[in-house]
Amino acid sequence: MKKIVYLNFFLLFASGTLNTQNALNKPNSLLAGHSSSNTVTIICPASSPANIKLAAREVRRYLYLRTATLLPIAEDAAGDVISFRIDNTLEEQQFRLKSDGKSMVIAGGSDVAVLYGAYAFAEKLGVRFQLDGDVIPDAQIPFSLPGLDETHKPVFRLRGIQPFHDFPEGPDWWTTDDWKVISGQVAKMRMNFIGLHTYPFKNKDLGPEPTVWIGLPEDVNADGTVKVADKSSWYTTAKFIPYGCYAPGETGTFSFGADQLFPADDYGPEINGPDDFPFPPTPEACVDMANRSGKMLNEVFTDARELGIKTAVGTESPLDIPDAIAEQLKSRGLNPDDPATLEKLYEGMFLRIKRTYPVDYYWIWGHEGEIDENRFITNINSARSALRSVEAPFSLGLCGWGWTAGHFPQFDKTLPKDVFFSSISHNVGNTPVSPNFAGLEGRVKFAIPWAEDDGNLTAFQLLVGRMRRDAVDAQTYGCDGLFCLHWRTRVINPNISALAQAGWELGDWGRSSDAVNKDSLPRNLASDDFYLDWTAAQFGPAVAKEIAAIFTKLDGNYPRTSTWNRGPGVININKQSWQEVKNQYAFAEEMESLRPRVRGSGNLARFDWWNHEFQFMKSMAMFACARGELDAALAGIEQIKDPAAQRKSAISEVLPIRLKMTNLLGTMYEHMIATLNNSSELGTIANIELQSLLRCKLLTAQDETLEKLAGAPLPAEARPRKEYSGTPLLVNLVVRTTQKRGEALLLRIIALDKQPVKSVLVKFRTLGGGKWETIEAKHIARAVWNATLPAPDDDFEYQIVSETSGGTKMKWPATAPEINQTVVIRE
Repeated sequence: MKKIVYLNFFLLFASGTLNTQNALNKPNSLLAGHSSSNTVTIICPASSPANIKLAAREVRRYLYLRTATLLPIAEDAAGDVISFRIDNTLEEQQFRLKSDGKSMVIAGGSDVAVLYGAYAFAEKLGVRFQLDGDVIPDAQIPFSLPGLDETHKPVFRLRGIQPFHDFPEGPDWWTTDDWKVISGQVAKMRMNFIGLHTYPFKNKDLGPEPTVWIGLPEDVNADGTVKVADKSSWYTTAKFIPYGCYAPGETGTFSFGADQLFPADDYGPEINGPDDFPFPPTPEACVDMANRSGKMLNEVFTDARELGIKTAVGTESPLDIPDAIAEQLKSRGLNPDDPATLEKLYEGMFLRIKRTYPVDYYWIWGHEGEIDENRFITNINSARSALRSVEAPFSLGLCGWGWTAGHFPQFDKTLPKDVFFSSISHNVGNTPVSPNFAGLEGRVKFAIPWAEDDGNLTAFQLLVGRMRRDAVDAQTYGCDGLFCLHWRTRVINPNISALAQAGWELGDWGRSSDAVNKDSLPRNLASDDFYLDWTAAQFGPAVAKEIAAIFTKLDGNYPRTSTWNRGPGVININKQSWQEVKNQYAFAEEMESLRPRVRGSGNLARFDWWNHEFQFMKSMAMFACARGELDAALAGIEQIKDPAAQRKSAISEVLPIRLKMTNLLGTMYEHMIATLNNSSELGTIANIELQSLLRCKLLTAQDETLEKLAGAPLPAEARPRKEYSGTPLLVNLVVRTTQKRGEALLLRIIALDKQPVKSVLVKFRTLGGGKWETIEAKHIARAVWNATLPAPDDDFEYQIVSETSGGTKMKWPATAPEINQTVVIRE
């Protein structure tokens, strides 16, 4: 229970009920040391590895953010110091924090482990890390080094994420800078794996995606660029997915000001050229797309590797040969069905990867559904031969949906032990980790539970207890890796954070579990301790206990407002009345009632984000009930035989329901736009517009019938308005916290209000003080602005300020200028 003891002291101090003298006598307390900031120096020799230099800068950064004290960094110093060292007596990922309250040593079995130790120390200061960014508590604390003597090593050798390409809420819309944010946060959470699935060419529903190129070795240039490629693209708003899903549409048609969040009518991945909507239009453009994606992955994966993160790419089995490549094979007299041709294609793929970007694992996926075992084995064996032929510097394995795990016993008998086994959990994660992992001996194996399911992709999903259960099962079955499948970031941060923590320590909820008989375990393990810690950092100690109770109650037990309807996250029409279901959403009002007690601008901003998320879900549910009410009312009126009576009822009874739906949709949009944080929320907006409204016509499907019955067109107020009427919004969409020396920093900014925005300024200075410099952001289009900060010589901090023509002033982050956004330099 060490974590809970520490949390209690953090809460007491932050609330002002614990004084320094009492804290000095408590073990593992933040204030259990007595070093003066005037005498402490951070030691980092110039010859130190890059990650140890980063660790030194990160410790300095977080001490500054928590205490307003900026320590000097020197190669050597007398007196009290914070130092970093590689300790060969420790395992590669093991780290130790040791302090006598005057000086501290952060040691690790490798430079990456030392970096882990630096981030663990930052957590001792009250900082929390999540996938979209850092959480810095508002209340600063006096400088003091805690007394520490603890050593940590991970439960799983590999821990990480499996962000899923195919929908705009996920990595389809991540830029290179977005990826660098993700890699940096993955390292801070002490995870070390990122893996990508790729939908193939003939999956017309979701593919073909540009992650993995398919072709022959002779079509790969020495620099990894290719000579021929078929069309590919991640999701764009112009893309039509044949089985339904997102209908193609222009962002300029979006409602209630949502159109202002996109710089152009066609919106899609960073690698798309101006004409690549929905796909590259020519063979030359297809080649350019493949080469741009390779360049992007090289930058992304190189950045991740420097932080100790392993990466994986792959595609599905049997190998799906694109049309352009199939024609090329025929022109060269090669039979696509010949195993020798299959091996040659894998050689081309692996050679291109080897020359283009660093990767550690290549996984061949079974498709979503029952798989052909023999063809799957043929593909694995052909790939193994190709791997040896090109001397590829990565490992080969298999992955897939639950159906793949169902074939583990037979695959284990047939495939060599150098092939690793992995699988996402069955039934969108509702089914626990497959027990078939337990029967795999002498083989590397990775479990991949779902941190969210795509059916409910437009609403929050709290699954901390389920993540913990999956971690316990994976550890029991001897898995080497524990990853989680997801699309979004901030809204599912509790789930990902819980999985990251379980990668290092199975708390009492895990240690007390029956390691043999998992049938006795509930699907959702206890989560109250997690949420108490999480809410204290997010919202402050004044409301932590009450909000933790709300989240704990919802964990694994939240209402579902959206469903899979030929696509993810479509609003689910509810035939029940709002009065019948409103008690399911009482949590939204409970949350709202706590707002007056939140203290601190950062705490309030984080509270408001989640409050809007809850209200968004509630208003979505109200809209769904209103649509059900409209359908029932129309069905009743159609039974009336007298046309005059029909018309009267349509106008007096049904039209008010239809107008109510528009108003509810407007309320829903105000809350949805208020949660804008990064591209995930842009994807949610695209989802609502292009699925629920455009494809499924949840607002307008009955309009023609209603107009016929009423004998007149619907009034103008039945149509969603275009103008924005929400609260002032200033958002930095990509928040990097590190950058390479000599690298400029691009800020992607949204500035939106009822009145036109006349200026967006970025103020920046050297970390810890100095004169503020100011640059003016460039207006791109609509509410979109960009600013490029010049390459700095040292760590720095910045803030964004904006003013509208009506005099409304906005700032980002909410804590500026007291606590600004900070960036440290990586070598």
